[in-house]
Amino acid sequence: LSPVCLGSLRRAASINAEYMGNKQDLPNAMAVAEVTERLGLNQIRNRQWYIQATCATTGDGLYEGLDWLSNTLTKRK
Repeated sequence: LSPVCLGSLRRAASINAEYMGNKQDLPNAMAVAEVTERLGLNQIRNRQWYIQATCATTGDGLYEGLDWLSNTLTKRK
């Protein structure tokens, strides 16, 4: 990950965030646990976050990710 990307992710720690890990159909795709560790998501304690493995070409994981987003936004009202 680039320093710009990491900086943006650190700023995102101040809001609820969802990360959709696309291209999970590729043989060298990082596992969700590895992405979580590399992004430091486990260190975020004061905000909700969610990471969803996805594959845009097959649609795998997209509904699950959107469900989390919808439920999270509904709870904020």
